[in-house]
Formats: sequence, C-alpha cells, structure tokens
Amino acid sequence: MPISKIPLSQIELEIEEAACLHKMLRAGTYEQHIAFQVSNVINKLRVTITVELEGMELLVLNTVLNDIIGASATGSDAIMLLAGTQRKVQEQIAKRYREILAAQ
Repeated sequence: MPISKIPLSQIELEIEEAACLHKMLRAGTYEQHIAFQVSNVINKLRVTITVELEGMELLVLNTVLNDIIGASATGSDAIMLLAGTQRKVQEQIAKRYREILAAQ
C-alpha cells in the first residue's frame, strides 16, 4: 500500500535565527549527498524567514544543526539561536512521522 504524499514542513524562524542559520550553513562544507539539500535550505533563507522543507531537506537540516551545535567552534550565542531552530525542526519531524504512521 503506497504512503500518501506528506505535505511540506513549514518552519517559521525569527529574523535573528534565520540570519544565524544562513551564516552557519554557508560556512560549512558538506558531503555531496547532502550538499544539495543544504543548498536548497540556504536558497530559501535568502528570500524568507519562513521556509518550506521537503522530507529529506528537513532530515538533513536536523542532522546539520546537530553537528553545528555540537561543534566546539560554535559560539554560545549561535548555539542559543540554533537550539530554538533545532526545536522547531524536530517538532516538524515528529509531526511528519505521526502523519506517516497514521496513513498506514
């Protein structure tokens, strides 16, 4: 039985969160298999602070946020801003998983 299409996840960021996330994502270097999703997020952050993400973009963003927040080079101000962003991303992931389970 095919799973129905999962809607895009919408994440509303504060201006400071969006600016910090954009800066931190641009500063990183990424493996080829996730670089495409990260570049999509960066492009979306250029034009809006409310980003709509597909499933893979959402998961990649969560993983990259974990790495950025856990890096010793990340300053405490950035960690505070990105922790709020990470919470929003994880809330959307949980919501999408609930939708997938409900569709089965």
